[in-house]
Amino acid sequence: MKPEQLVWDSNFFNCKVGCLIIKQGDLISDDILTDFDLVYLIIENEISPAQKKYFRDKAFFADEKLTYQKKIKTLINCGNNIFSWPVDKEINDELRQIGMASGEFSRFKIDPSIPKEKFVELYTTWIINSATRTIAEELYFFEEDNQIAGLITLCIKNNKANIGILSVHEKFRGKHIASQLVNTAEYWAKNLKGFDLIQVVTQAANSAACRFYEKCGFTIQKREYVFHWWKKNQEL
Repeated sequence: MKPEQLVWDSNFFNCKVGCLIIKQGDLISDDILTDFDLVYLIIENEISPAQKKYFRDKAFFADEKLTYQKKIKTLINCGNNIFSWPVDKEINDELRQIGMASGEFSRFKIDPSIPKEKFVELYTTWIINSATRTIAEELYFFEEDNQIAGLITLCIKNNKANIGILSVHEKFRGKHIASQLVNTAEYWAKNLKGFDLIQVVTQAANSAACRFYEKCGFTIQKREYVFHWWKKNQEL
């Protein structure tokens, strides 16, 4: 059992990054990690208190990652304020900032070994590559008072429609904009792509997002615990 090197992450962070999926109850030796500078250790399903303490002692506990899923049934009118971002349209600061806000609970933001500027660069890259359709198939935005009030990115992942980023500007929160964007995502998934299931990943620490998705009819399908193992004295 050895980590798999992640090429994109290695290039982005300019160090050797790997990922290792660990079974429930398994422990590992640092010897299998030392060829890497950073390894994402991912434990699927449940984790015992003893296993959690074991990995906390050797790595940074970065995320309790939840995959939510919903079977699309009734489609709801999406409204008139939602538009598809044109692929050739210039990406402005407004779009970047709203996208950045979605990373408040990201493991790449809370890990103290990752500089803030790398988190900003990561989410900026995510937004740009979504708007240009490099990693997303669609980006919808909600416009109000000639401002971008919210956005949602969509792609196909594991043969399911997948929500990537969902974010609403704090000025416009409480106006059910997120719900309308999710309705649009469901319409896109079922009517335009032919999928009956849609999924989204969020962090358990983001309790507001969890409550929102559950209110929208999503249920938890998978739970993963993510630790960041760093080589001693490694800095980005």
